[in-house]
Amino acid sequence: MPRTRTGLVVVSTLMFLQGAMVCDAEASVAAVLGAKDEATKGQAVVRMRRNMKASDIIDLARKEKDNSIVELALGNYLETKAKGREAVNVVVLCAKRRGMLESTAALVSMNTVMADVVNALAGEGKDPDRLAALILANYARAKAAPIPRFAPKEMHANGGDPDPDAPPAKPAAKPKKNANKKKKNAARAGAAVSALHKADPAQIVKALNKLLESRDEITLELAIVAAALLKVKDVQAAVEALNLAKSNEAEAARLYYLARIGQPLPEETVQNVFRRPDRPTRIYTKLSPVFSSYDPRSPAWGYGCDAIAAAKSTKHLDLVHKALNTSKDLRTRIDAARACEALGSPTSVEHLLKALPADDWPLRIAVASALGAIPDAKSVEPLIAQLEEEKGRLRLDMVYALSSIALAQKSATASGWSGWWEGAQSGFKPDPKATAAYRAKFRVQDMNVAPTGAFYDVPLFSDRVAFVLDTSASMRGDKFKSLKENLATTMQGLKPFVRFNVIDFGGHVQTMFPGRLLPAGQVRADTLRAVEYMKLTLGTRTYDGMEAAYRLPGLDTIMFLSDGAPVASKVNAWAKIMYITHLYNRYRPIAIYTVEFEASARNLLALREMAARFAGKSGAPQD
Repeated sequence: MPRTRTGLVVVSTLMFLQGAMVCDAEASVAAVLGAKDEATKGQAVVRMRRNMKASDIIDLARKEKDNSIVELALGNYLETKAKGREAVNVVVLCAKRRGMLESTAALVSMNTVMADVVNALAGEGKDPDRLAALILANYARAKAAPIPRFAPKEMHANGGDPDPDAPPAKPAAKPKKNANKKKKNAARAGAAVSALHKADPAQIVKALNKLLESRDEITLELAIVAAALLKVKDVQAAVEALNLAKSNEAEAARLYYLARIGQPLPEETVQNVFRRPDRPTRIYTKLSPVFSSYDPRSPAWGYGCDAIAAAKSTKHLDLVHKALNTSKDLRTRIDAARACEALGSPTSVEHLLKALPADDWPLRIAVASALGAIPDAKSVEPLIAQLEEEKGRLRLDMVYALSSIALAQKSATASGWSGWWEGAQSGFKPDPKATAAYRAKFRVQDMNVAPTGAFYDVPLFSDRVAFVLDTSASMRGDKFKSLKENLATTMQGLKPFVRFNVIDFGGHVQTMFPGRLLPAGQVRADTLRAVEYMKLTLGTRTYDGMEAAYRLPGLDTIMFLSDGAPVASKVNAWAKIMYITHLYNRYRPIAIYTVEFEASARNLLALREMAARFAGKSGAPQD
């Protein structure tokens, strides 16, 4: 009898606890829906994340007005509780919300449920097929992301060649004991992040075969792009058999697929793709935050340029030049400039020089990179002239292009480069092999130019920057005091023309000046007062803070500080954050500089890798 009574007590207790957990979850959903602002809603989602169920996400998807809150809940659910058919139902419902199709697909693509969800949706009709293809294409773009190149050990302490115009460097301070210990821990930790999850190749092929039977043009385009990026040869017959006469984008994507799997490009098809006009929507004719998105598609001529570059088909260079010179779609012109660099033909130089003074900075970056990779004396003076025009981050790009041609950084300024060229041009001979070797050793962030400010010991070169700062509870005490003091020092030291914003993230994400960048000279006092009121909250919504920065118009650089791993963000593993950032940065390559604030070895390496991947530098507070 006692044993039975004890058993009943245990069962009753478990039932009570389970019921309490359900009530807590339901109360948290109610708290989210009842909160007055996005920050409070976000904190409520953070509190409920461990008990979150499919029904909670469905409830929020049906009732919550703010997409960012639903995305936050969905991201946490996909990383913790998602499984089986219920996960598919949640994904479908979230994708149906206005403005959430692409973000839902991107979040699913980052998680291990990806292949199961895609196979459950594929073949179920137009909308499920398109969602499945979008998920798969995002996964494929992330998997095809370039591997970062880290700075060689023997590189100058501040990166690149020593600047001849700069004052002599001070002797390096003797490393602190803590610094040595941190280096040893970092070495033991190995790689900072693991690769993005791997899907079963058989599942990928199965899903692609279903999607390639669709009659929807966009589904076919996305499926072909996914097959191209993943180099899936098993669907070649299905891809080649498709009738794509109505979609120039899908036809061009097929060219890209053939090039990626090593097949020759059909001449008539190549000509037909570029014979049809590029059809940009208005939003892609001028740079805006819309260029930072989860859309894995490209314009038809963009796919065509990618195909020509992948096939190393120099006989089609005239078509790439046509895209660079005549397209009104900024994405196409960026793809064309990148294709010119990949093909490396001197005949591209004159066309690249025409595009160099472009209004939109991502195109100038792509063009400068191509000119640096194809060394030519004709490029030197236009690059110097463009360096004179640049006031922010792109000075590094122009100096890198010039240094690639000169095989060393001769100066940090246009006047210094002009002085070098005046004495060097008569006997100058470009050396493509030496240029390639230089670019294999040095990166754009390894160049030296005058900073526009600094945050801790990390120099700032941009005039359009967002400071994205960790205000999670782990930053309490001296770390938070240091952050406030150093941020205030940075704000006081910024050049007056630098436009900036401050975003802090913990359990909430707060933007100091919503929707814009403001000149330091106008809002310095306001910023210093606002810094004093920054508060710590539970959670470390790393990616959400970065994403808030991507939405700012004009932004080209993020200065990111954190002391730990992502927690309760819509994307929580460092690997996923880096891969999803590659998606966001495809046509708007925002540089990311990082400050490692007493981070563990693994987090420290992750922050360094983040900077290496995205044209930035990394540093840490000095003791």
